[in-house]
Amino acid sequence: TGDKNTAMGYGALGANTTGYNNTAIGHLAGLDITEGYQNTLVGDRAGTNITTGDNNTAIGQNAMTAVTTQNRNTAVGMDALKVGTNDDCVAIGAFALTANSTGADNTAVGSYALTANTTGGSNVAVGFDALKSNTTGNRNIVLGNEAMDASDTESDNIAIGHAAMTANNAGGQYNIAVGNYAGDALTSGDNNVFMGHTAGGGTTSGDDNTFVGFAAGLTNTTASDNTGVGFQALYSLAGGETNTALGHN
Repeated sequence: TGDKNTAMGYGALGANTTGYNNTAIGHLAGLDITEGYQNTLVGDRAGTNITTGDNNTAIGQNAMTAVTTQNRNTAVGMDALKVGTNDDCVAIGAFALTANSTGADNTAVGSYALTANTTGGSNVAVGFDALKSNTTGNRNIVLGNEAMDASDTESDNIAIGHAAMTANNAGGQYNIAVGNYAGDALTSGDNNVFMGHTAGGGTTSGDDNTFVGFAAGLTNTTASDNTGVGFQALYSLAGGETNTALGHN
């Protein structure tokens, strides 16, 4: 009794009974839909296991192949959101969110963005390899190619810029890095703010630092509680703590 459906390809919408307004184009696209409606599925096996899920969009080979009853997901690209079984996820790019299992409310844009994510939720990753190693980390916001690409379980970080905070993989949380290569050596430090090209670029485990400006605090590694604002402010910091510098170098 389903109506206003469009199917093209072997097995496309093959099980449909009462579903309506579905479009399935490709080999086995939307194969298992029975009652689901307003799904758009294009590609070999795209959305092939959806049964009663609604308002999903899958474009690409094997895109969104595990969704069954879930709703409002968007997957564009080969293997995008391949194993995900949650609502309201967005994966755009080849292998974006491909391993996501139960992580909810994630947005991944770019090839391999959030590709290893399994249960982490409420993450935003935009850029090639952005947050690609994340598995269980939550509430991270990442914008830039290779930004936070080593992080796996860390949460509540913001990284904006090419390779920003790229090494964070040992528990670093509540950090903000804005600028190409900003905080790119940070592994386990918490509560740091790095703003500017290579700002805080040498910091590995220091906490509670604020470095704002081109190469500000660049050579710091483990020192904490420092504030440097300006071009190369605290550039040569080598272990001291509770320092404040305002202005060039």
